[in-house]
Amino acid sequence: HIQGSACDTSKRVAGLGIVVRNWEGKFITGYAKRLPGGSSPIVAEALAILNGMKLACDLNLYRWVVESDASNVVSAINRKEEDFSFIGNIVIKCKSILTNNPR
Repeated sequence: HIQGSACDTSKRVAGLGIVVRNWEGKFITGYAKRLPGGSSPIVAEALAILNGMKLACDLNLYRWVVESDASNVVSAINRKEEDFSFIGNIVIKCKSILTNNPR
């Protein structure tokens, strides 16, 4: 499960959290991270997904599922068309992970 959150946009404070569970729902690992410079909620969610994918690869997890309540980000990653929004570069990196790493 991945969670990104823009806690206080006026102070430009944002963070993300990642929890990795096995097929039985048991906790494997997780972490929280402050995003430098703050961020918008959609950028925080996109970065959380990207960091979760990277963590799954680092842990050599070859069969994984990303769960996120950020349906707009998930849709952008699953779309075949290029994303020209302000999360486009993050979406490209997520698509690259999906293409280049067996799951």
